[in-house]
Amino acid sequence: MKKILIIISLILIAVMSACGNNIDMWKDTHKVYGDGTYQIFNQKKDDVDIKGISNSKYHQCIVDEIVSMKDIDGILYVNGKFTEHTVYTIINTFNNKVKYYVELQEGDVLGMTNINDLISSGDFELLQSYDDFSGAEKEILDSLNDK
Repeated sequence: MKKILIIISLILIAVMSACGNNIDMWKDTHKVYGDGTYQIFNQKKDDVDIKGISNSKYHQCIVDEIVSMKDIDGILYVNGKFTEHTVYTIINTFNNKVKYYVELQEGDVLGMTNINDLISSGDFELLQSYDDFSGAEKEILDSLNDK
């Protein structure tokens, strides 16, 4: 009887400690930022390993392919691709606030399934122009293009 109680106690402790983890991490996750809302994931494209960025809260990929990235004191500056479009993204990993600009031509559709949920959360700002970034932000993003 004592052994059964010890086994049950160990199982309960294991289950309770596992329940405390609120990060929805997938097997392809490379790196988790802040509270886990933004994650860098691994994938293959044309048999080449590439990394992308997803929002795990809304299950939305925001960057399919990271072209270049710089982390400056917890602020991620990303030049990448979403579908065939170039995107520039700034993610504050401390508060999960994002500034996001995608280069769309007239008539193009972004094709992001949960974009309205991201925007209405108040943490995701879809910029209408690259010039909506501050001068300092553009300077860092421009330096990513030089890599």
